[in-house]
Amino acid sequence: MKQVLKLTLWLLLLPMAMQAQDRTSIDKIEAIAQNLYLKENYKKCVEVLQKQKDLVVKYLTEKDTAYFANLRFQARCYYRMKDYDMARNIAKEALDNWEQNHSTEERSYILMLDNYATYLGNGDNPDYELALKYGKDAMERYEKLQKNDFDLAVIALHLAENSYYAEKFADAVKYEIRGIQYFKTMFGEHSDEYVGELEYLAKYYDSSGQGKKAQEARDLLQKLWKEKKDGIEDLPPLIEFKTTEECKAHQDDTMKMIDYYLSHLLSAKQMADASGYIMRWSSVTDLVTINIGEEESTLFNEKYYPYAVAYIAACCEYAIAKESADFTKDLFSHAIKRMLNFYLGGNKELTGEVPYLEKFSKVVDNKDDKALESLIDKYYNKIMKQIEKSGTPMGKS
Repeated sequence: MKQVLKLTLWLLLLPMAMQAQDRTSIDKIEAIAQNLYLKENYKKCVEVLQKQKDLVVKYLTEKDTAYFANLRFQARCYYRMKDYDMARNIAKEALDNWEQNHSTEERSYILMLDNYATYLGNGDNPDYELALKYGKDAMERYEKLQKNDFDLAVIALHLAENSYYAEKFADAVKYEIRGIQYFKTMFGEHSDEYVGELEYLAKYYDSSGQGKKAQEARDLLQKLWKEKKDGIEDLPPLIEFKTTEECKAHQDDTMKMIDYYLSHLLSAKQMADASGYIMRWSSVTDLVTINIGEEESTLFNEKYYPYAVAYIAACCEYAIAKESADFTKDLFSHAIKRMLNFYLGGNKELTGEVPYLEKFSKVVDNKDDKALESLIDKYYNKIMKQIEKSGTPMGKS
């Protein structure tokens, strides 16, 4: 309650503090709104956005893109609150505003068309025909951007849903196939995005009188779910990395391999491939520095080797994400925590206890975050002292 009162007081005093302030102050309010939205406090989020809207009008005018962004955000909140009439009205206001002040070929406007179509297709009084009109407009405009990406897939899937409810079943099938093909290309056929849409495809096939194809879609769904359960995913092909340039070109693929390795049991079918890929990439790249102290080196014996791979994988993961090759305490902390999750998430039962990791595991069992951070600091400092003493990095970089 105190936090809400402080927030309200801050918002009341803000206009007096604005005066010479620019977009930075408006962006700060949006950050508050984003936080409320993530906490699903949509009503309070709208109140904050109303304050922001007043400031945008006063200091930037309705012609600024911040005004459109504010309306778009408000519409999303009302949609989440299932106040579809308000969501539609504000979304339409946003579209009208953009049309008056900006190019209708820009991505922000096109995605708002799709949002508006979604709002039109929901509630007690949906207008599927109008929803299809705006959805098709969004697709035609987005196609001109020549981007076969996630957003185009979502537009296609929204068109499929509205076509289904408009009882245009052949169109529903057509758009659904298009949308999930994009997902298959982007994420692979074992991805949650692709697999999750197959049930809708089957439903649309049934409605269009194509029972055989509907059953084929359901059979494929069951097959892929079983394979996912067995740890089969669509991983990049193995590469013999020879240059740092090759490593840079395959950062995204490396992250896929790292995510697979660190999120699966060692019994999963593609763990050997993922392990080999990670070790080859890490041995050639200049995008990460991995230091290995005397105690970390114990992971490299045959019995504990999977955890050496996990340590290296987590170091690479952090370095790629942060775009920094430095061996920092934050990188080491990330590596230890990811390796611990890998160990305690079921792999300990497969390999038996690992002495190095048990030291950290005991602290985790006590749920003492400060003690864990202190232990991580201790081991990081030991590595750095060993490097300082020897005069050269330990392990590889």
